Amino acid sequence: MINRFNQIEGRCIEKIYGQDRYGYSRSDFVDLYDLLELCQRGGYQGSELLIYDFCTGSVEKPFEKKRNVAYGNPVFIEGFLYFLQEDFDHKKIYLYKYLPKEILEKVAEFDIDEVNLYNLEIVGTPLYVISQEAGETVRCYYKKIKPKSDYPLKTLYPRAFQTGQNHLIYY
Repeated sequence: MINRFNQIEGRCIEKIYGQDRYGYSRSDFVDLYDLLELCQRGGYQGSELLIYDFCTGSVEKPFEKKRNVAYGNPVFIEGFLYFLQEDFDHKKIYLYKYLPKEILEKVAEFDIDEVNLYNLEIVGTPLYVISQEAGETVRCYYKKIKPKSDYPLKTLYPRAFQTGQNHLIYY
C-alpha cells in the first residue's frame, strides 16, 4: 500500500540512516560552514528541516523557519533522531534529540566561535559531534574522550567510529 504524506513541499526526501521509518528534507543544502560566511555578509534567509514518517504519512517541522538559523542532516542513533541547529544571531550550535510528536529536547549547546564548522556532523553509537580540522585531524566536541580531543585523520576515518562499552573510540 502506498501512503501519502499529509504535506507536499516538492523537496527531495532523504532516508535517515539506521532505520526505515523516517526521512528528511531541508529547504537548502548549504553547509553550516558556508552559512557562517553568508550571515557575515548581511544575513541568511534561514532554512527548514522537515521530518517525514513513512508509516503514517505525517510531516513534522521541529522549528519554524527563522532568519540566520540552519540545520544539519538528522541521524538516527539509539532509538532517537538527532540533529544540529546553528543559530547565528545567538552564536550557538544546538544538538537536539527528537521523535515526532513525542520529544524535542536540547541535549547540548556549543559556542560557534569554539567549534570548527567545517564538516561538522553527528556520528557513532553512542553519539559524537565531530568536525574535520584543516583536513588533517578530527575534533570531537560531544561525548568527549578528552576535552576537544583531536585525532590524526591519517589514522582515523570519521564515519568508521566504533565504540566499546567504556565509550572509548576504537579504530
